Amino acid sequence: MNSHSCFTAWVFSNAIRIFWVTLVLGCSALHAQNEALRLANVIIGDAVQPAFAVVNSSGLNRPLAKGMKLQQGTTIVTGLGGKVTLLFANGSVLHVKAESQVVVETCLVCNNSQGHSPAKLSLLEKEPGISRTRLVLREGDIIGDVKRLNHQEGSQFDIVGGVYSVGIRGTHWWMKLRVDGEKNVDWGFGIAKGSGVVIGGDNKQEYTLAERRVLLVKGKIDAANNLVAEPPKAEPMPQTQCDSICSFLEKCQSLFDEYPKDSFYQ
Repeated sequence: MNSHSCFTAWVFSNAIRIFWVTLVLGCSALHAQNEALRLANVIIGDAVQPAFAVVNSSGLNRPLAKGMKLQQGTTIVTGLGGKVTLLFANGSVLHVKAESQVVVETCLVCNNSQGHSPAKLSLLEKEPGISRTRLVLREGDIIGDVKRLNHQEGSQFDIVGGVYSVGIRGTHWWMKLRVDGEKNVDWGFGIAKGSGVVIGGDNKQEYTLAERRVLLVKGKIDAANNLVAEPPKAEPMPQTQCDSICSFLEKCQSLFDEYPKDSFYQ
């Protein structure tokens, strides 16, 4: 990723400190499960260079390779032509496209998730236990597949990107965040399959996004590093985009079969 892209990502990260809103689902149930939650590994299912990880904001980075294990606090960075597919212990998949930055801020699972092998994860329609995942998109494009979560028991999967925070349910989804040299912001989130809850903006308005719909927001970062955004606009997701997302993510599920169950647990 070039220095200009890194600079715009840094500028926008300052703005989102003011505007992001965290969606918390099932808080009371999750607190009751805290003792059962523990750190889980994220496995690189596939990687095309240039792609690297920055661990715990240390500034040190290492190239990503298939089979590598990462932990929460890691930032994934892809350059021109780079891409990475991440596998999570709860059966979720995250694909990071070229010229993107995304932070795996939280990755926790309940101990009873170990009762299911990764080979079975590729076939599950619902996560095997309880999990807590939080991603922060700083710049770029990502798509993901989240198994149907055990929300009533406290599971949650949240994605923060710009002015909005998204609570994923059981979904094939897409998100983008781009900032150009003039500090114009282009954000979008879409559902190819399933549903999701979006909360954000300075009025904390909530949107329930249905299948094959996208929510788009455009804005500009002002001189004080505040984001001035237009009202969000909901549109149908193009059929070609929907089909492409679903087809790709379904193929990614087979990557789980390559790793023994102990690979996902510390």
